[in-house]
Amino acid sequence: MTLYDLNEDQRLELKQSHLTKKMDERGESPSYGELAEADSLVSDSELEKEYGGTEFSPDDFCCGVAADRDGVLDEIEAWAKRALAFKYYSTPGNGRVPHLHAQLGIEWALQRLLDHIEAVR
Repeated sequence: MTLYDLNEDQRLELKQSHLTKKMDERGESPSYGELAEADSLVSDSELEKEYGGTEFSPDDFCCGVAADRDGVLDEIEAWAKRALAFKYYSTPGNGRVPHLHAQLGIEWALQRLLDHIEAVR
């Protein structure tokens, strides 16, 4: 299948992979928020330029039917739900009151992770 045959989840995974590759070349790593927003950070024309002539197979992607063959999504989903429910994460601050923006950012990223898991299934 070509770039134009990919479904929405495969296209997002490819954008996340491309974003990670670009940032790795600069000695950086994408944050969870950047990965969640990869669809808007990597343009379709950028994908076409990089992968327009590439022939893909379903095994090239983690999303879809094969995504949870080893139960990892279940484990990540359970962890994210616990983290959201009980605030199992630390945020910058003075040790007593977490920084509100960091807390909201972590909650947003966890919720996007849960949304993505649901979409993959």
